Amino acid sequence: MLYIREQSESDRDEVLALLNAATADLRRVYRPKEAAGRAVAATEDTEFTGALVAISEGRVIGTVEYIGCPAVVLVRGLAVHPALRRRGVARQLMAAIEEIAIARRKQRLTLDTIKETGNPKVFEQFGFVTYHEAPADRFEGLEGQQVTQTSMQRVLV
Repeated sequence: MLYIREQSESDRDEVLALLNAATADLRRVYRPKEAAGRAVAATEDTEFTGALVAISEGRVIGTVEYIGCPAVVLVRGLAVHPALRRRGVARQLMAAIEEIAIARRKQRLTLDTIKETGNPKVFEQFGFVTYHEAPADRFEGLEGQQVTQTSMQRVLV
């Protein structure tokens, strides 16, 4: 059985291990640029932040972060353990974020992904549509080539 809940401090080590395993595939396609650093999560427009974990048999098998801003909830860091993908874990995490967004009266979910990973097609299955594409500022291909940042949104009813 799968259980979704807010991430706690005691989940930290499991979440880090999960993120390392889940992003290994992505690192075969792109990498952070050396000077880019990690984007700051909170801005003056941030109303709330959080992270969810998916728990199965006492283990963290999925995670996702969310940032509430005026009218939107930004989704980032969606990760599912590679051995447990295609079992609905990501869909349930996204459904939980949708519930949070609706409860907070937000109009849409937004996210950014790298086009070359194929992830835009995954998010399309969750009802997201692309609204902008541009060269990625913070990431590059393994040979230093340009990669495309795809911005997507899902309007909530």
